[in-house]
Amino acid sequence: YILNSDSNEAYWFSPKQFIDEWKSQFFTQPELKPLSVLYPKSSYKYLQNKAVVYHQSLPELKVISDSITVGKRSVHLSITSTRKAQNCQVRIHRDANLSALRINDKAITSAEFFRDTSSGFYSFYYFGLSEKALELSMNFNSKEKIELILIDSKLGLPDFEGYKPMPDFIIPDKGFISNVTLVKRTWKL
Repeated sequence: YILNSDSNEAYWFSPKQFIDEWKSQFFTQPELKPLSVLYPKSSYKYLQNKAVVYHQSLPELKVISDSITVGKRSVHLSITSTRKAQNCQVRIHRDANLSALRINDKAITSAEFFRDTSSGFYSFYYFGLSEKALELSMNFNSKEKIELILIDSKLGLPDFEGYKPMPDFIIPDKGFISNVTLVKRTWKL
């Protein structure tokens, strides 16, 4: 289940194309198409179905500092998951022209991270969000506003009213994108 809080839309999705007895309650009018809300430039197709928007606590962002010196901007942020999501994906739009990034005070030194323009975003996953806030220190070769997208991921599907729980004979697929509830939120800073 993914809630896009920016558009107030929600979807059921599955990388597996088959629909069993349990999945049929979620995929009443399934479509097979790229999951652009999660992967904007991917062509891989997911089974999808519109879902009812169920309230989920949204991730929170706190600006610790934000300054501009000689046309360059430095921003220090703290991000938390109010619903104790275990991990998240962070995307910073390439228009920000990121020149330095520290994650929880550890510098990203990979030149490839800053050079790769294939997705239109600087992107990374952070695991352990439920235990520790994510702190980002960023330097930009621009003083313009930046777009930061966070998709937090919590294991398990919520017990939504009207849906049968997963039966004992069904086992979630492998990987950290299976059997999860995702919440997407975007900030313009």
